[in-house]
Amino acid sequence: MTATVNPNKNYIAFLFSNGSSATFDRLNNPVVTREDGQSGQLSPEDLALKFAINHVGQAANATDAASQQAYANMLAGVATTWLAIVAMSGTPNSIAQPALPNGTLVDPITVTSLRSEFAHGIWSIDKSAGQPGGVGNNIHDPLTGNWVLKIHPDAVNAYQALPGGMEYLIAHELGHNSTGGLAAQLYFYSTWQSSESTTVPTYGPDSTNWKNNEVYANLSAYNITTFLNQPHMSNPHYGYLWF
Repeated sequence: MTATVNPNKNYIAFLFSNGSSATFDRLNNPVVTREDGQSGQLSPEDLALKFAINHVGQAANATDAASQQAYANMLAGVATTWLAIVAMSGTPNSIAQPALPNGTLVDPITVTSLRSEFAHGIWSIDKSAGQPGGVGNNIHDPLTGNWVLKIHPDAVNAYQALPGGMEYLIAHELGHNSTGGLAAQLYFYSTWQSSESTTVPTYGPDSTNWKNNEVYANLSAYNITTFLNQPHMSNPHYGYLWF
């Protein structure tokens, strides 16, 4: 799915992989409008785009042209991945998550778990995002399971330009918020506190444990995109190997 922003910044045109199209007028008519003459029951593509509209936000600090395109790209990316998840519904397949370095096993990825993780998330285009890793900030509420990813528009547009980049970006964040990803975050943060914090006082890119947590999310992303029959990003930041 591709997205094109009209110069007035309120109108976004979407072209689906099956050749159909739709538009989204954020200001005057914030619903999906068919552009290909189809009528009647909403198609899976329409429903995926409606899902994305409810799960992608935009901060007040991100209204320039690049941010508008990032918002459109994020809508298209979220809709594409949600469509792939829905297409797998009803299948008993699952894919194993990597074990933690101490050998602890975590729950596998399933269609049900992916739907739940995705439905609890908000993707927010936000120019204030970017620390400590330079891309975005993932905030997870353990009580509700809700999470918000604040992501810099430049990062979204950069991933959009890479083969498999948007699929990787979305799967990486789903990996962080999966059962295994949450266990990994706790494990690596605790390991940093107990064995690394005296020499690396900030839990961030200078920490081996922080980087290994990103690697874990990369491994999860590879598994998720495999599960959903999506393209892989060949060389993500921090790679696919433990430090």
